[in-house]
Amino acid sequence: MPAEFIVLNATPFSPPRSKPLNLLGMGLEERARAMLSFSGLRPAQGLQGKNDLILYPGEVVGSTRLGYEVAAARAAEGEVLALAPRHGGRPVVRISRTIRNRFLSGEESPDEAYARAVEGATRRIALRMPAVPVVDRATRGEARKVLLGSLRKSVDGLVSRTVNRPISIAISSVLVKTPITPNVLSFLTFLTALGAAALMAWQEFVAGAVLMQFSSILDGCDGEVARLKYRASKVGAWLDTVLDDISTPVFALTTGYGTWRAFDGAFGGVMLGLAVTAVVLTVPAYWVTYARLLAHGSTDSGRVSFSETPGASWFRRFLVNYLQPVGKRDFYYFIFMLMALARLPWMIVVLYFVGATLVAGTILTDRTPSDARYGTTQQHRPVMTASSRVEVSR
Repeated sequence: MPAEFIVLNATPFSPPRSKPLNLLGMGLEERARAMLSFSGLRPAQGLQGKNDLILYPGEVVGSTRLGYEVAAARAAEGEVLALAPRHGGRPVVRISRTIRNRFLSGEESPDEAYARAVEGATRRIALRMPAVPVVDRATRGEARKVLLGSLRKSVDGLVSRTVNRPISIAISSVLVKTPITPNVLSFLTFLTALGAAALMAWQEFVAGAVLMQFSSILDGCDGEVARLKYRASKVGAWLDTVLDDISTPVFALTTGYGTWRAFDGAFGGVMLGLAVTAVVLTVPAYWVTYARLLAHGSTDSGRVSFSETPGASWFRRFLVNYLQPVGKRDFYYFIFMLMALARLPWMIVVLYFVGATLVAGTILTDRTPSDARYGTTQQHRPVMTASSRVEVSR
């Protein structure tokens, strides 16, 4: 059975505030409860019970990884375990189920029980994940930095790391303060992409490509908001993936249609034909990718890594090693925008056709074992906080 938890009142600012402190759209205690629940723990009905009990200080802030670490910690029989933030603050306490009812009294308050548990802890260990006790304005800013820094992914491409992700994180830091849900954001991103596709069909190539680049930036916000609010789900992740994989070929088709209208004669017809051919080629590639995602319980096609086929030619090794970064949406939408700004919209069609052909060929000729494991979506780089200097796992 999963452990249960009680979130203690957060240590107030000095002087005390008249209303609860808000951090990225959530109160401190609310954030702690959401994080622990998302990690698979259950709210306790009281101090006594049949499972391990976690007493969690409400001011301790961390990402979903902190919640997973707290959930994974195990208190041995008869043990009171104290999980301490590395650089100060009240520790998280876990009381084993075998002594929970003997150690705790149903008549005392959670704060009184917590004080006794800290004093009587039989083992103390340091938390590995950043756990920032928010007790003043400086630590509030530190916690905000850790939460936003945890949104970066190791699978982010070059453009996403340097351009898209910083902008999307800034947008998400505002969106988390609104009632907009991650799934609504997914649909808004999809509608933005369809609007960009419509502009390409109407031969408004610059406006369409710029809007599509914005949709690529906005595409990161649904997942970021979900992680900041501890509301990530497989349904939402699949929705994001499927809508992305619909919008990309639609954009290619409408770009081909727009260039067909913009250029008379055979050249326009060739552009439209290339766009249609490229979209047709992506269908079996999508099929293989989705089959692998389903087989491994994943939802993010960016996490699928097609390894080199044994005995592969130098050309295939080149594609596997160097094509994947340029085949990411963040990269090619940025290049598409540059082509439109250079008044070369037909190059968008040509590049998409070449890319779709190479990607489809790489995927469809791959012979990776069915039980091969994919990489994990983790943070791109460590987040070092001003005072704690704690590194988030890579």
